[in-house]
Amino acid sequence: MNKYAAGKKLKPGDVTASNHPMEEGSHLPDITVITPIFYQDKIIFWVAARGHHADIGGISPGSMPPNSRILKKKGPVSLHLGWCKTSDFRLSFCI
Repeated sequence: MNKYAAGKKLKPGDVTASNHPMEEGSHLPDITVITPIFYQDKIIFWVAARGHHADIGGISPGSMPPNSRILKKKGPVSLHLGWCKTSDFRLSFCI
């Protein structure tokens, strides 16, 4: 998360989500929602919640097809989607 934060201007109330196995998850159906906690304008720690989903829309049910050779064939990959910006929910990510 810190390399993500280094390139972004995160503010209190920002919320991001990721399922990328090389970042926060173990495999695509594990979606992690993350928010930074600030003290005196600095991130002091992160709060995260992970949910495991049965299927996220890959080429086969369960999002873990045995014949996939590259990550994007297993299903949609999100690397830090910005769900909330300064506590304002961004509905466009839910449609």
